[in-house]
Amino acid sequence: MHFSSIYLFSFIILNFVPTILSFGPLSSHFVEWLKSNHYDHYDFSRLDYGINGSFGGKIDEHDQIERTPIIFFHGNSDAALTTNPPMLNGFVEHLTYYTNKGYKLSELYSTSWQDNDMKKAAIRTHDCETIQRLRAFMNAVLGYTQALKISVVSHSMGVTLARKVIKGGRIEEGTTEKTCDIGPSLADRVEVHVAISGGNQGLCTCHGLSESNQYPTCNSKNGFWAGDRCNENTDCKQYPLEEDCTQRDYSLYLKDLNNGEPEGEFVFSLWSKADELVKAGCWSWGQPTCLVPGSHGKMIYDGLSHIETRDLTPIDVYSILTEKRIPIKVKHEL
Repeated sequence: MHFSSIYLFSFIILNFVPTILSFGPLSSHFVEWLKSNHYDHYDFSRLDYGINGSFGGKIDEHDQIERTPIIFFHGNSDAALTTNPPMLNGFVEHLTYYTNKGYKLSELYSTSWQDNDMKKAAIRTHDCETIQRLRAFMNAVLGYTQALKISVVSHSMGVTLARKVIKGGRIEEGTTEKTCDIGPSLADRVEVHVAISGGNQGLCTCHGLSESNQYPTCNSKNGFWAGDRCNENTDCKQYPLEEDCTQRDYSLYLKDLNNGEPEGEFVFSLWSKADELVKAGCWSWGQPTCLVPGSHGKMIYDGLSHIETRDLTPIDVYSILTEKRIPIKVKHEL
């Protein structure tokens, strides 16, 4: 092969194949729509992560959306796609599986929130700025796709963020005393929400830390504080409890989430007994904290880590999204 031909071939491989194989960032068609509809100031593309800060959007106006669009909400210090594998791998495994099953990127959406500095994990809360931005992203996807409903897949802290984005209403911040209103409920626009390894009842690791300046993520207003006692019970992780837990004070934000109707037509909860981040088999004062109240089904794994509940579940999550039920082989009735 002539030198110039080799050079041209190498140039194409090095410069174009990664783009072809990548899932992000947002398509230029979606970006132009965002600009035209005054969403550009939200920086949904997150190009500070290159091609890995976001994904989703049509190729052009001829790209027809044929399935219910899915919005993905990543966890604390993660990103939409791979920024530091294997921990910060985003939803790459899900996109790989779904696209192999026929989904198009015009039907799959995500934007990164905050940053991927794991040293900041302990200071992240369910704050107004983050939730308002993610709410705007959901509204943008609904407007752009013109879908009557979307579905949601969330992981870790993304679960409790996504639930508020959908539920709407008021937020009272614990570290800044700021308050905001997210707007009316969007639950009637959500077909299926698959919530993976969320801390819906709080985290036992936050015991005694509700007022800690070092761990704002555990604050009692918009953090993961699970409460320091329940009746005479003092061990959040204990299961079963020595006596019934009938009175418990815990995060105001989580209390609000857990009151009212489910955030979607169908809600399913997935978690692992071996989750090393949520810990305690996902129990919090005798209740499974990974279970979204009002869930229509649950799926419990025995040996998956916190990250593996994200990366090793695409087959199950895809089945739930498309069948709107838990796969029969591992069905858990509520």
